[in-house]
Amino acid sequence: MHLILASLMAVLAFASAASAQSNTTVTAHAYAPIPDVAAVTVVPKQDTDLNQRLTAEFERTLQNAGYVIAPGGIEWHFDTTVSSAASSAPPIELFGSFGNRSGSDDFGASFRLPFTGQPADRRANTFRLLVELKTPDEALVWAAVMSSSITRLDRFSLGRRMVPEFVAIAGEQHDRVAINLD
Repeated sequence: MHLILASLMAVLAFASAASAQSNTTVTAHAYAPIPDVAAVTVVPKQDTDLNQRLTAEFERTLQNAGYVIAPGGIEWHFDTTVSSAASSAPPIELFGSFGNRSGSDDFGASFRLPFTGQPADRRANTFRLLVELKTPDEALVWAAVMSSSITRLDRFSLGRRMVPEFVAIAGEQHDRVAINLD
């Protein structure tokens, strides 16, 4: 019995992890040809810990693709957002009373139980990474956004998997294409 339960849990964990990677979509639009330059600069739109870590990932990935990180070339602007969908889980309410010498003190709690075993702030959230390529004179030449539900992966791990995909498709057109982040 324990072996069957353990096997079922392993299958569910694998399916959940796979869905975190396969439910990613990308939309990209080319507005002009990307100039053929070797120098690039990575510019996060917000100065957050996550964006600083993703800046390093972009720079490493771009260097591995043959680019030089230096001012004066194409600017890779990016931003991250997380939107939260309302939970469809029913609220669980507990109410009762404790007795003491002076009578009873009421207590109560209302909360949602995440049936996935994950914290409530990671349930039904969508992580988006937006990238815009601009020339040094700020002309937008390409923009793309990848969106993925956050299930098993944290925001940085998901963003880190997206970065090489952006570098690979830079300049291409895509309209809500599903991609796999394996």
